Amino acid sequence: MFVEPYRSEVVYLIVARQRYKAFLFMLLRFARDFSSRLVPTSDILLMWLTHQSYPTVYCEDLKALAIEGDLEKVATLSEKVKEKQFEETKKLWDRVFNQPYEIDGGEVPLMLEDVISIKSPIYWEDSGTSFLILCMKLFFQVNKRCLDLLPYH
Repeated sequence: MFVEPYRSEVVYLIVARQRYKAFLFMLLRFARDFSSRLVPTSDILLMWLTHQSYPTVYCEDLKALAIEGDLEKVATLSEKVKEKQFEETKKLWDRVFNQPYEIDGGEVPLMLEDVISIKSPIYWEDSGTSFLILCMKLFFQVNKRCLDLLPYH
């Protein structure tokens, strides 16, 4: 997921950001009344993960929008959701914005007949390490390279 070359194009990212904001608006307005879970498309999911990669800003934005508690209504990465939930999300999007929910570069891949699966781009169980250890290794590798470049080392 997210490996397609068009996902780094500026135009794609601008549209994805606008759709992510629209998704947050929809979550804010309709999450409490919506019986199903909202299923983000891949472009919205990319923006959501990018937003989460800035935790302080993300937390402040959620507080400002007052949607912290509504996030449990959104299907998350690696979670399997029923096709019915995706169809209901599409209908709500169409009703609110009068636009198609699925667009080029903003799809939800169907894995089974009645199941949609959003796969995680990172496979922690395969790596055999935790995120903290990975960060520490990277930190020491970068610092060692910097030290090697110093003339007095």
